[in-house]
Amino acid sequence: MFNLGMGEIMIILVIALIFLGPSRLPDVATTLGKAIRQFRRATNDLSDQLHIDDEIRRPMQELKAALRDEPAPYQKVAPPEAAKSVSPAPAPAAEPKSPA
Repeated sequence: MFNLGMGEIMIILVIALIFLGPSRLPDVATTLGKAIRQFRRATNDLSDQLHIDDEIRRPMQELKAALRDEPAPYQKVAPPEAAKSVSPAPAPAAEPKSPA
């Protein structure tokens, strides 16, 4: 996680045990675990909110571009098959010649 080896983690735990004592060490570990859990939850909430904001921002940009008569920034191009499916208007029928 922090690129710490086993020896470095053991040194940190021994120093924490010396400074905090055996009675306070479990309480500090519990508090630290809760703080990390809350931080992860807040980070997930923030990333979800940014995703929602992006979904709202795109239609607003398209609307602003349409009002300014500019091309939309996320405009999708129609596939070529759609252009082929439109048939031209039929030509007017020729009048039959009358027998003379």
